Formats: sequence, C-alpha cells, structure tokens
Amino acid sequence: MVGEVLQAVNRRGRTVRLRVTVTALQTDSEQAAGALLLMEDVSDDAPGGPAAPPAAGAEV
Repeated sequence: MVGEVLQAVNRRGRTVRLRVTVTALQTDSEQAAGALLLMEDVSDDAPGGPAAPPAAGAEV
C-alpha cells in the first residue's frame, strides 16, 4: 500500500487523517522478513500538515 489516506481516532479520542504506507522487508533471497508501517498525520491542524511545504529530499 502506498500513501493511502485513512480517517482514524487517536489515543485521546480525536479524529485524525493518516497517510499510511506499508513496505515489505525481505531477506537477500527475497523471502518475507517483516514489514515497515509508516503512519503520518495529515490532518489540517497537524504540525507539518497539508499547508506546510514538503521536507527537503521528501518524495512528493
């Protein structure tokens, strides 16, 4: 999954929008070894939210 935006509820009960990215981790022989799950808050009021420019070197 690449950059799917989902609505969720944080641990404080607040509704947030998250961009979720999943990347497979593989061994040298390409066997599944795990996964990396990245959740980024893209809510309008999140620090670095949609109004903020992308970080230097960030993929857009």
